[in-house]
Amino acid sequence: MTIYNKTKLACEEGSTPQLTYHQKNVIILAKQYLPHNIKSKINPHNLEAERIIMELKINIKEGITLISLSDCPGGANFLAEVLAQIAAGGTDVDMIALTPSTSEKTAMSFTVSDEDFAKVLAVTAALQKENKALKVSVSGGYAKITAGSGKMDGCPGVAARIFAALSAVEIAMVTTALTEISFL
Repeated sequence: MTIYNKTKLACEEGSTPQLTYHQKNVIILAKQYLPHNIKSKINPHNLEAERIIMELKINIKEGITLISLSDCPGGANFLAEVLAQIAAGGTDVDMIALTPSTSEKTAMSFTVSDEDFAKVLAVTAALQKENKALKVSVSGGYAKITAGSGKMDGCPGVAARIFAALSAVEIAMVTTALTEISFL
C-alpha cells in the first residue's frame, strides 16, 4: 500500500492542473526541484533566514513504511513498551509522532524501513491481542525528505519556505527538531 500509487493529471476547463505523484516522481521532485525552489526567491526582509536556506542540507531516504496505531492506551508507558518490543527485534524506528490525548486513549505513528515492517507487524499483532481496541494502519513505499541546518534554531521563516517548496506533494507526516525538518 502506498499513497503515491499512481500518476495522473486532472484538469478541467479553467481549473489549475492537480497532480498526484508516484513515489519515484516525489523523489525526482525532491532531488531536482526542492533545493532550487527552497533556495530561490530571496526575501530581502529576512536575510538571516536567507543565509540559512542557502546552507540547507537536503537528504532523501527511500523505502520507508508508516505505521499508525490508534485507540492506544494513553501515557508514555505504552509508547515505551511498543518501542522496546520493536527494538528487541532489531528494528530501528525513525520518525515518531504522538497525538495529544484528551482521554485515556491516544494515537501514535512511526516509521521503519520497508524491509523491517513484517517484524513490526508481528509486534503490533501481539499488542492487539493484549489491547483489543488497538487499531493498526500500515502504508509502505514512502520517501523521507529531511532539510536541515545547524543554524535553523531561532530563525523564523525557514520552515515556511520548506513547507512552501513541498506544497505540490502530499505530506503524510512531519517531525521537527531544532536543526531539521523531516517529511514523509
